[in-house]
Amino acid sequence: MSLFLRTAKPFPWRIILAGVIIVFISLFAYKILYYYSQIKTGKVDYSALQFERSLATGSYLAKQAGIGSPSTLQDLKGDPKLGPDSALIRIVEFADFGCPFSQTESHVLRALAKLFPNDIQIIYKDFPLPDLHPGADLASLAAGCANDQDKFWEYHDALYGQSIIFDQPSLIVLATEQGLNEKEFTLCLESEKFRTDLENDIATGQALGVVGTPTFFINQQKIEGAIPFSIFKTLIEELINIVKI
Repeated sequence: MSLFLRTAKPFPWRIILAGVIIVFISLFAYKILYYYSQIKTGKVDYSALQFERSLATGSYLAKQAGIGSPSTLQDLKGDPKLGPDSALIRIVEFADFGCPFSQTESHVLRALAKLFPNDIQIIYKDFPLPDLHPGADLASLAAGCANDQDKFWEYHDALYGQSIIFDQPSLIVLATEQGLNEKEFTLCLESEKFRTDLENDIATGQALGVVGTPTFFINQQKIEGAIPFSIFKTLIEELINIVKI
């Protein structure tokens, strides 16, 4: 028995793990390329994507929750928003201020908001992954403090637009640069005033199956990953046409 133990080869876990990763990446790449080609040629099957094809009014669609429990995304009153409540399309984004893909997508969404000012509403939800992006949870708390002074989007753009360390001194300096009241902001950040709101966002995302950022819920459809501007624009245009039918 001892001879067998000395001569037996270890099970090739690394090889199997590498194979699984390669398969996963290949399937993901295929999915992206498939939908890109479908959208580019105008043959995308929106029923397969489970987009809303209801004849309901735009105001009704704007009030609809995401997938899963009907109450999961109903209460969005306190969340930062861009665009009118009467918009035909509501985009709920779960994002991480430390995530480079969320950073890229922040510029895409801002451009879409300007392009479709009356047709889309963008709602921001925090889903920081501090194990991957140190200080991302603190940045989310800081953004909540900025929202408390009605300057969320200014602070949002500054967080994504600058390379800073997510610690209290840096986040406070950034706040003063955006015209926030430094004393109020500092007290808010130090007290972690919006910790419960942050935890609620994370719990909501987890209940909806969010595992990475950015993740979107476009009306009732969940779409994961950073979407190039040209593809996102086409999705919005096609969905607007469907909703207006």
